[in-house]
Amino acid sequence: GRRKLFVGGIAVFAGASLLCGLAPNTTVLNIGRVVQGLGSGMLNPQTVGMIQQYFRGRERARAFGLFGSVVGVAVAIGPTLGGLLIQVLGP
Repeated sequence: GRRKLFVGGIAVFAGASLLCGLAPNTTVLNIGRVVQGLGSGMLNPQTVGMIQQYFRGRERARAFGLFGSVVGVAVAIGPTLGGLLIQVLGP
């Protein structure tokens, strides 16, 4: 059930991330980003489902708060860190 979809989503996302990193042109990069979106689409519902399955009451609220915080920080830091890496390491 959830475990297979979660692991599958990680595999799809990781493979697409590798494709993006090795993309020789923008077309391949865009294809990789679409596939990353598919992998992420497999991961997010499973994560929410697992939080609902394994946590109750205040622990569940804390788990959802932590999940939301991590996602928010990652979305905020990711582009900044990516831009910094490109500046330091070059294209």
